[in-house]
Amino acid sequence: MSRFGSSLFFLSSLLLIAGCPSTSGDGVSDAARPELAAQEEPRADEERLDVVDEEEKRDDQERAEGEPADSAAAKVVQTLDEPTSEESAKTHLPEKIEIVASPSLESTLDCPEGARQFTSENTIWCAKPAEAGGMPERHGPMIRFHPDGKVQRETRAVDGKTQGQNWLYRPDGSLERFTKYKDNKRHGLSVEYFSNGKRHNEGFYRHGKEHGTFKFWNDQGNLVRVSTYEEGRLVSQKLFQRHASELPTDPELKSDMREAISDMLEHASPEDRELMKEGMKELLEHLGME
Repeated sequence: MSRFGSSLFFLSSLLLIAGCPSTSGDGVSDAARPELAAQEEPRADEERLDVVDEEEKRDDQERAEGEPADSAAAKVVQTLDEPTSEESAKTHLPEKIEIVASPSLESTLDCPEGARQFTSENTIWCAKPAEAGGMPERHGPMIRFHPDGKVQRETRAVDGKTQGQNWLYRPDGSLERFTKYKDNKRHGLSVEYFSNGKRHNEGFYRHGKEHGTFKFWNDQGNLVRVSTYEEGRLVSQKLFQRHASELPTDPELKSDMREAISDMLEHASPEDRELMKEGMKELLEHLGME
């Protein structure tokens, strides 16, 4: 889930409580969806080599996808009870498999047999040399850096497909997202964090589809929702109302929520717009949008 998806998740919880116009589970009104989809098309940077750009496209695709798609047929339970210890439990991240100590653009990667190291303006990676008329095929580790030299992402590929651990970091060095991959698809544990370091969500994927339990916390560290998926289909979800309506404090999240709300209101019908404003009155005031 992206930062934008995080803000949409928070909005979807508020809309469920307030009884605002229905959405498809990500906080975007159904009327707004075609326009937003057009805005969120993955970007292609023609100045990058294809082997590196595929990773950029994959990140953009995750941002465009937002949170797992909800289903209108899913069972929804709203409760004022506190979560149980089992519901609140967090899945431990796996031990990180380091690519290289103190990574930088000058680092030497341990490329697999048949691959050699490539370097661009902000990335070092291993790839199999290109055949005539083709492009190098990623094969081995890859590290991308922020402009100041801090690590942005560490991942690996086998025969052109992302495999295993994928670590994404913010410019300040904090972890933004961990995702497990198999053959270019999310497969296994996925965890995302707010910019204040608190866990935002966690869940498991199977061959690119949500499968199992997904948990969502607010930026104060309180569990707000537990959802259950089967092969990408939402089966049930439990909303903890005491915390779902708590107003955000994380500056990054507040900024993204202003953007998300502006998009929602812009594309909503006049009637839905007034209902949304009434249902989110306290939130709008908190965000300085009144």
